[in-house]
Amino acid sequence: MTYDELRETLETLETAKAFPFECLKTISEYVNCPEKEQVGRELVVRALAVREAFSNYNDILVSLVRGVGLFPYLKDDVDTLNFSDRLAYELHKADNLDDDIVLHRLQFEVYNRLMRDENIILSAPTSAGKSLLIDALIASGKYQNLIIIVPTLALIDETRKRLLQRFSNSCKIITHHSQKRSKEPDVRNVYVLTQERVLEREDLKDLDLFIMDEFYKIDFKDDNSGENDRALLLNRAFHQLATVAKQFYLLGPNIEEITGIRDSFSCHFKNSNFSTVAVNYKRFDLKNKKEEKEKKLVELCQQIDLPILVYCQSPNSAHTIAKLLLEENVVEAPLNIDSALEWITANYHKDWIFHKALEAGIGIHHGSIPRALQQECVKYFNEGKIKILVCTSTFIEGVNSEAKSIIIYDRRIANNKALDYFTYRNIEGRAGRMFKHFVGSVYSLETIPPKCSVEVDFPICHQDETTPLDLLVQIDIDHLHERSKQRLNDQFSHMLLPEFIVKQNAPVPITNQEAIAQEIHSNIEHYAEQLLWNSTPDYEQLKTACELICSHISKPKSIVSVDQLAYVINRFFMSGSYQSFLDEQIEKAQNDGVTDISKNIDQTLTWVRNVISYSFPRNLMIIETIANYVFKRNNIDEEADYSFYSSSLENLHMDSALCALDEYGIPYQTAQKLGGYIDPQGELDLALEYLRVVDVPALPFLNFEKTILMQIQSELQQNQTKEI
Repeated sequence: MTYDELRETLETLETAKAFPFECLKTISEYVNCPEKEQVGRELVVRALAVREAFSNYNDILVSLVRGVGLFPYLKDDVDTLNFSDRLAYELHKADNLDDDIVLHRLQFEVYNRLMRDENIILSAPTSAGKSLLIDALIASGKYQNLIIIVPTLALIDETRKRLLQRFSNSCKIITHHSQKRSKEPDVRNVYVLTQERVLEREDLKDLDLFIMDEFYKIDFKDDNSGENDRALLLNRAFHQLATVAKQFYLLGPNIEEITGIRDSFSCHFKNSNFSTVAVNYKRFDLKNKKEEKEKKLVELCQQIDLPILVYCQSPNSAHTIAKLLLEENVVEAPLNIDSALEWITANYHKDWIFHKALEAGIGIHHGSIPRALQQECVKYFNEGKIKILVCTSTFIEGVNSEAKSIIIYDRRIANNKALDYFTYRNIEGRAGRMFKHFVGSVYSLETIPPKCSVEVDFPICHQDETTPLDLLVQIDIDHLHERSKQRLNDQFSHMLLPEFIVKQNAPVPITNQEAIAQEIHSNIEHYAEQLLWNSTPDYEQLKTACELICSHISKPKSIVSVDQLAYVINRFFMSGSYQSFLDEQIEKAQNDGVTDISKNIDQTLTWVRNVISYSFPRNLMIIETIANYVFKRNNIDEEADYSFYSSSLENLHMDSALCALDEYGIPYQTAQKLGGYIDPQGELDLALEYLRVVDVPALPFLNFEKTILMQIQSELQQNQTKEI
């Protein structure tokens, strides 16, 4: 039996039943050939998908499963294993982890290396179970203080929930700058932070282990994607932690080689294709022909197995696809989500595309969707309440799902940039799910990117003439080479701004910061009048700050002009709350005769997420820092203080701890209501303590809100550590 014949035979239970022994015989030939073991493992997984066909040959199948190191799949066979198989199974359990959890071969190898104090960099597919390995490290008890760096807030929430379920009684999970580490000897501290939040903390001095998820983001890109801002901060976070932590573990998918890091650290790079699921591929090469792609998308959604993840390049594309699938009525309306639909209608609008799609059984997930609704969407998808989830790269970056099939609709990412092979492989890796979908399917509507080798460089670890000055300035002076020190001295010798100011304002480039300083310095009287304000600016003062930001830092992509930026910021501040601003913008659109209310809501949410609560308050504080330095240089004794205004925007007119509840899946509107019952004074732990004990059913909230609060309360009540 050839490989193709075997694949075809294992497609269905009926065909596998016709040739069970022949299938296992051919699989064993692959498993027992070291050069073909990866293919053998894939075939074993395909056999497990139709396991009933091999009921008379279970011992052979079990032997093959052991042979390819897929020990977790022996869970239901433990009592029937022979001595050697049972011994191998038991040996692949991690110390102190749940008794019914066993590691596969790759996990066990990496786990043992880490237990021997090695620094490990692991590249493995999404399905390799890298998260379980993190849990095994925590369960070992070896590490008192450890940190996990994740790229997004969505991954903070997902990681926090997973760790609380398993370690609620032994660990304090720290995700917010207001939370302090436990000093109790029997409580371990586990920080789960983005790179930005790492740099905000001053208590990361004595770490036993630091873990970096999606480590490939540390490399700089040769484009204007905006990813280099993240890479700069991630490099700085890596440098800060690698110099104080006893050990590190870096993980990510599809990396073939690493450079730079071995110049500074002793580490072992493990590149593996070990996968616990198999994947079928179907490619259509439609070359971005809209009508053909839409027709094929509808056809696939009507024909292939659910649940389906549909990848597209942008929020606009996601909405277009959702509307198409709505019109074609490709899935049945979901059950038991009426309370969510009621809440969305009350707080947004019944004609919002997210509401209309969800009502029809289609989820939408992208960066501008409120985080609470993103999380509910993923939950409904994983629970089977909705069968199709249309998403952008915000979902692909690490959020776990129960997708059996993935349709890659676009061959692009944001800004119409072509999808590279690495990102394409990352999307593919979401198909299938261990124990649930043994075999996943990937359908690519357009021509796939050409295969290429993926190499990740650690620029912070080597210093030469090509190392950007913006990166060198982030390195502590004790770790700078003499030539690097000279390069920085040469740069700052003719600048107005000193090095410490520039470092504080990362990731804004040195030249951009200096341009702001020079402009203020060149017209000091004008800028003293316009920038020396405290608490709240008048409109002209606000507009001046907006002009400096748009000219020298960046104009937000969702904003067309300085005037619009000033208008949006001013209107939000004057509105007094998130909900009031949203209602005001919807009402304005209706009064202006706008027919597409959904588009107006999407634009408003983009402003809130990307501008009002994120980029503008951060950039405003950079203007404050630079302006105050220049004023002092010009013998002006007064200082600007934008902290109140910036904080009001960043926290959406709420206490910062209440605003942070958004990361736990609590909508902003609900958090605002909770402000009538508690004043946590910026301490997230106080807000969580209130949620742990409050009588949720007695609150005058909608049922959807109560359901979310009770779910979070249940999670918190499991955690009996002394500080939450």
